[in-house]
Amino acid sequence: ATRNFGAALFKPYGISTASADISKAKLKLNYAGGNGRTYTIENKIKQLSYFTSVPNGARILGTIEVNGVAQPNFIELGLNHPERKILLHCNPLLFTNYHMLHATDGQYAVQALAQLSHTSYFLWDGYGTERRYTTPPQDGSVWDTLNYILKNKSLAAALFTFMAAILLLFGVNYKRIHRHIPIHYKPKNNSLAFMKMVSNLFMHEENHIDLARYRVNYLLDKIRQRYNVNTAEINQDFKLKLAQKANIDPKELDILVAQFQKVRTLKQMSKEGFLSFSKLIESHIHKLDIYHGIRK
Repeated sequence: ATRNFGAALFKPYGISTASADISKAKLKLNYAGGNGRTYTIENKIKQLSYFTSVPNGARILGTIEVNGVAQPNFIELGLNHPERKILLHCNPLLFTNYHMLHATDGQYAVQALAQLSHTSYFLWDGYGTERRYTTPPQDGSVWDTLNYILKNKSLAAALFTFMAAILLLFGVNYKRIHRHIPIHYKPKNNSLAFMKMVSNLFMHEENHIDLARYRVNYLLDKIRQRYNVNTAEINQDFKLKLAQKANIDPKELDILVAQFQKVRTLKQMSKEGFLSFSKLIESHIHKLDIYHGIRK
C-alpha cells in the first residue's frame, strides 16, 4: 500500500491518482471473497484517493464511489509471470489498527487482503517510509542530535539536569581541593623533657635557686587550685586567707611565707640550702593537705 505512485517502481506503468473529500466512503470489492459487496465506511480523514489512470491489462479489484461514479482504488498489475503480481491500493489507512477496530472497516480489510492468502512473501512498503527513499542519506551531526534533544521536553530537562549536576560536582570538588586543610599534629608528652631539664639544673649546672623557684611556683599553683587564694602577692593578706581556709594557725605559715619571699629575691642557693628548703616544702604540703580535692 502506498501513496507515492510517482516512485521509480511505478513510472513505467503510467499510473496517476486523484483525491476527493468523502465523508462516507462506499467501497466495493470485485473478486472472489468480495462477491461484489459494497462496504460503507465513515471516513474520519475526509479525503480518499483513487486511480485516474491505470495501465492496460491491469485488473480492477476494488472501487470507490466518487460523485456517484465508481472509481478504481484497488488494482492488480501482472509481472509477466503467473505467480508474480503487484497489488496497489490508494488508501493504505484503511488497513491500520484504527479502522480494523470497526466492524465494517475490519471486514473490508480482511476481504481485501484475502487476495494474498496464498502468498509466500508479503512486502508492505511505501507508506510511512517515503522519506527514506526521497531524501539523500545524511550523517547525523552533533547539532542534529542536540536539536532533537532540545525539541523533546523530557530529553531537554534530562540534559539540563545532567549539566547542572556536572557543574555542581565540579564546583564542590574544586572548593574541596583548593581549601586549606590545617595539619593537626599528635600531642607531645613533654614530661620527659621537663624531667631532663630539671635534672640538668640539679646535677650538671647545680642551679639550685632556679629549682627552688620551680618548687615555689608549683606549690603556689596547687594552693590556688585547692583553696582558691590569690597567689600573685606573697604577703600578710595571703598568709591570713590561706590559714583561714586551711584551718591552721597563721603562725605556722610564717616560715613558709618567709621562704617564698626569700627565694624570689635570692640570686644563688647552696645545695644544703636547697635540701633544707625542699624539706620545708614537703612538710607544708602535708600540713596544708594540698592534694586533697585537687583534680589530677
